[in-house]
Amino acid sequence: WYQRRVRGNIARLLRNLSLDVTSHGKLAAHLPQLVYPLVGGEEVEEEEMEKLPVDLQYLPPDKEREGDLQTRVLLSDTLFQLGGTFSVREQYRQENYYLLLKNYDQWEQDEEARERVQNVIYLIIQDDGGVDLRKEGELPPGCEDVTSQVDW
Repeated sequence: WYQRRVRGNIARLLRNLSLDVTSHGKLAAHLPQLVYPLVGGEEVEEEEMEKLPVDLQYLPPDKEREGDLQTRVLLSDTLFQLGGTFSVREQYRQENYYLLLKNYDQWEQDEEARERVQNVIYLIIQDDGGVDLRKEGELPPGCEDVTSQVDW
């Protein structure tokens, strides 16, 4: 239970960091490590495999995904927040993260978790015009209401 708790806390920290647009570049440098817990041991065609980051290639067939649902949701949320930056979406596309996230979506049983990863997949496949979806200092959708209610 200890390792699960630590992984969950790290996922929570990463999600919180991803809310700050200025951290996206640094977090994007670690995308393979962010996505690794969501990846299983599915067989991938050689041509598709070569597009993946080295850390995500040739995983063993018995590779298991993160067992904790909340951690998987937090990681999907992190990927979604990072996808608000055009350069990160381009990295998702160039390094074939679509394939890995599609496989995860097909595996996931929980509807909320599936919805979260489908949001990331949509960011990858949409025609976005090459712009950032959020600007520095701008809060993610839904957070504006929360901050207005806080008694500073």
